Amino acid sequence: MNPSEPTPKTGLNCRECGADNPPDARECWLCLRSDWRGEAAARSEPSIAPRVGDPRIAWLMVLIGMAAVVCGIVVIEPISGVSLGILLALAWVITEIRAYRRDRRGRPMSTIHKTLMIIVVAFLLPFVVTLAMYSALFVLCATGVLPPFSTR
Repeated sequence: MNPSEPTPKTGLNCRECGADNPPDARECWLCLRSDWRGEAAARSEPSIAPRVGDPRIAWLMVLIGMAAVVCGIVVIEPISGVSLGILLALAWVITEIRAYRRDRRGRPMSTIHKTLMIIVVAFLLPFVVTLAMYSALFVLCATGVLPPFSTR
């Protein structure tokens, strides 16, 4: 057989992504489908392009990167680092809730979209909290619950 010729299909290719799997595999090593065997395994063209990487691993790398930044800032300036850690944790929870809701509707979020959302929420959250605090202070002073500040 000429090396430039394509290798014949072994019948152990995933019906979804076309990856070659060992005979005793429980799931496809590339797309992680548990039902990778089937009638469509004999197709020569995959139905979709194979995924380059597992999004769970990419999301874990984002978490490790955020933790490394927070730990580095904690070493230099503990109060700022802890504040940043709390801020990023809140942004992450908000993002995960939104991603869960989108996933339930059948529109999952990509890792890049999640990462960008965490960054946006982490920048917007302090502004929203500050605006709410100043608004509450204004309302409390305007209604007479808090006396006006004196300069004496």
